[in-house]
Amino acid sequence: MPGPASGAGLEAVLAGLDVDPGSETRVDVTELHVVRERDGLWEAVGAEAAATASAAGVVAVRSCRYREGLSRVHAELASWYAFQDGRLVAFDHSAFDPGCRSERRIQPAPAQALDTERTLVRFSAQRHPGSALDAADLLRLGLALVEAGRLEEAELILAAGDRAVAEAADRRDRAPAEQHDALERRERELLSLRAALTRALMGARSDAQPGGSDSREGAGPGR
Repeated sequence: MPGPASGAGLEAVLAGLDVDPGSETRVDVTELHVVRERDGLWEAVGAEAAATASAAGVVAVRSCRYREGLSRVHAELASWYAFQDGRLVAFDHSAFDPGCRSERRIQPAPAQALDTERTLVRFSAQRHPGSALDAADLLRLGLALVEAGRLEEAELILAAGDRAVAEAADRRDRAPAEQHDALERRERELLSLRAALTRALMGARSDAQPGGSDSREGAGPGR
């Protein structure tokens, strides 16, 4: 999976933003915002100041261009990165392949960095609405939230996933016959992700209940 390493420093994350994935492909950072939190307020700062802040963040807009003969592809996406005590703890990162197709990886924030994450999500959504999560990536985010223990947010995403599956089925039913195969593949992808999220939530809720797997550890016969 693409994405920076959890625990990386700010300098390492910034250095990886404009790495070209192939000789015919160029990735450029077209917009970069480095911010830090001080006295309850967020302010734009240089990288050196952010690297020493207890809470800091980066929003980067990256442009990918690919050319092969007369074929040209251009894609642009925003990514965000949240730091705590100078180390990367959460991110929403889109990596480009040599054809400028993107693969997205999201690592939700732990409790101590939730305010940083929410600030960066709002900023990115307001400035770059085209980078909003599609239905499949939203369900993948739900799985990551379960792993992070943020179950209530994952439940909300499951409900959104139900709506997305229904909408995908409706689009398939209304589409011309030549589009059915592609739309069916998309619907199956969403159904698979939705099922995985449902299982993950059920398992997490079960473990959290009295008598769940965590509380049963170490229980011997007769207990």
